[in-house]
Amino acid sequence: MTSEHNNSKETNQKPASGFLIAHFKRSLVSKLEFHREKAAHLNHKILIAVEIAEHFLYTTFIPLDENEESAS
Repeated sequence: MTSEHNNSKETNQKPASGFLIAHFKRSLVSKLEFHREKAAHLNHKILIAVEIAEHFLYTTFIPLDENEESAS
């Protein structure tokens, strides 16, 4: 009975963690867009840093969505 309870707990937590990951990604994207606009006016080095952060975001977090869909 305990293992059934734990299994139901795990399945209930997955959507919440997926929601948090999606929220985190949206937050990062909006922050990067804001900094990209500021960097275009301020300093080329800042723009490069923003582009590196975007590359990291899209190569690290975006593929997780594809893996989550194929695992379902």
